Amino acid sequence: MLLILIFMMRYAIGTLFLLVSLCTNGQSYKLFTTDRELSSSLINEIYQDRDGMVWIATEDGLTRYDGAKFVTYKHEEGNAHSLCHNYVCTLCEVSDGRLLIGTYNGVQLYDPDTDSFSGLAICDDGQLFDSNISSFLKLKDGSVWVSGSSLCSVTINADSVLIHPLQLSVPTRFTGYLLEDRQGNKWVMQGENGIYRLSPDNKVEHFLSDVKGVAIKALYEDDYGVVYVGTLDKGLLKYDAKAGQFITIPGTEKLPIKYVGRKSQDECYLCTDGRGIWVYNIQERTVADYPFGNNYFDSHTSKVHYILEDHAGNLWIAIYQKGVMMFPEQSNNFQYLGYKSVNENIIGSNCITSIFRDHEGVLWVGTDNDGIYGVTRDLKQKVHYVSHSGSHSVPSTVFGLYEDSRNDLWFGSYTCGLGKLDRRTGRCDYLNLFDTDGNKVQRVYDFIEDNDNRLWIATMGAGLFYYDLKTGKAVYDVRANTPEVKYDWITSLLYTRDNHLYVGSYGGLKCIDLNSPQFTAKEFLSRHIVFSLYEDRYGNVWTGLSDGLAKLNPQTDELTVYTSAQGLPTDAVYAIQGDAQDNLWIITNAGMSRFNMQTGRFTNYYVDDGLQGNEFSKNASFADKDGTLWFGGMSGITYFKPGEIVGLAKHW
Repeated sequence: MLLILIFMMRYAIGTLFLLVSLCTNGQSYKLFTTDRELSSSLINEIYQDRDGMVWIATEDGLTRYDGAKFVTYKHEEGNAHSLCHNYVCTLCEVSDGRLLIGTYNGVQLYDPDTDSFSGLAICDDGQLFDSNISSFLKLKDGSVWVSGSSLCSVTINADSVLIHPLQLSVPTRFTGYLLEDRQGNKWVMQGENGIYRLSPDNKVEHFLSDVKGVAIKALYEDDYGVVYVGTLDKGLLKYDAKAGQFITIPGTEKLPIKYVGRKSQDECYLCTDGRGIWVYNIQERTVADYPFGNNYFDSHTSKVHYILEDHAGNLWIAIYQKGVMMFPEQSNNFQYLGYKSVNENIIGSNCITSIFRDHEGVLWVGTDNDGIYGVTRDLKQKVHYVSHSGSHSVPSTVFGLYEDSRNDLWFGSYTCGLGKLDRRTGRCDYLNLFDTDGNKVQRVYDFIEDNDNRLWIATMGAGLFYYDLKTGKAVYDVRANTPEVKYDWITSLLYTRDNHLYVGSYGGLKCIDLNSPQFTAKEFLSRHIVFSLYEDRYGNVWTGLSDGLAKLNPQTDELTVYTSAQGLPTDAVYAIQGDAQDNLWIITNAGMSRFNMQTGRFTNYYVDDGLQGNEFSKNASFADKDGTLWFGGMSGITYFKPGEIVGLAKHW
């Protein structure tokens, strides 16, 4: 008994840990680390370009995140179009959408159209521009400055970068962060030598020159035109225009500030080197801790070197030596049923293989090796029918739950063939199917009923059958009687509004014209493995394949195929459901994807977004009348209302 109690306590604690790790301050978050996504946890900057790509500059490579996957760029010896140095400091987008990349040994240009880098920037004298880059400044007139070992201007000629020394009345050697304020003044940091301001009429003022040993790390201008300086030694300083000097903001003196970023019109983030994040309220003149606690590290002692709010309002936090945390602007409302829930587990812990809600509102859940569960609308377990030795037993592994027009609940199975469930008693009555050799069919995977009350039956290995619900007797072996529909290994069925039956199999896709007495058929996607089928409201047929997502226009027979190259998390598409906003929701063995049929863009979701897991089950999906979508997988069920789900914009 003691051992059982210990196990239960560990299980509860582990489950709580999981849920807390996915939520902090009421918000879900993603933590990207070197365990999977990043090339280094030593992060210098996070940048988002006009296409929404998020770039993470680190001390060991440059990582790009498109919302679906991470790609890391590194220097490749002998490749002139690779990153010039793995120590990447900063980025800047120029007017044509290309990116300037500042590294430890110079500047180069990244072209997204060719996914390649230019050679190193060249000076006016033809020599390579060898500089440890600190920052770029894009001026209001469109020109670009670069700071570092020397302060210069940048121009781009075709696919090369040209560097021109600046003749200024401020020091141009070993400069740091740059800022152009609303009045057109240029502010130039020079490490521990203070900060210079160059006015539009070339007047120079030098600030903080008398405060020796102060490491200036950040420049910031608020929405009211006030300039601030972040330091490691003196906290946050504010420029007082009347006094003509910088003054320390009380309460920040002990904050080692690395970066200052905008939070709102009246607030800014103070990112510190070992004290986490703080927020300064401009109007109230107060400073408050901004915790982003989690189970992996203490935010109050974290080294936060950068913070970015992207185009969608998501917050990205660069935690030096840990990784990047992304807090979505709006938390997703994915719901969960399964053994990881802190509530009572109502569907066991086995893989979910099928889902269907009947006319009484009961959700029936088929499992792999744990029978069938019935769940009420208020998510309480109604019944659990398990396999036993009797001839009317529920099979242990269930596929293709389906209720016909007469309210009979059918199921397929892996070893017992086709059966009908008495929902009150759990008694199963089996309908015998025989293949062309007279052997009893064991594996039944899917069902669909047509307008003539024929229940079509997909078998794995014995082809296609139908059962006449009106007579309750006839079973028709389509494969034996209609050679052109000959498919043995059938995975999925779809009955469309124009009285056609689509049959997905391990050999491709057949479209059977049920208006034809001979069941004439067309074949598509020959030699492809079909896992799932769906018809959208425009009459297009979507096919989930082992190697992508295919759209078939039945009017023209035109096929369009999408793969991971266009944004899917992986190419194996296990089930498809649609919503009222022209989105397809697609489950795979490596996450879930929302595909907008109008824009052609994918938005991908993973276990750390709140899914039951990244791996889902083939054809284990159901759409409720109220729009709720249900998807089963290895670790339970994910269900949700599509309108409550948000995500990073994808750019495919």
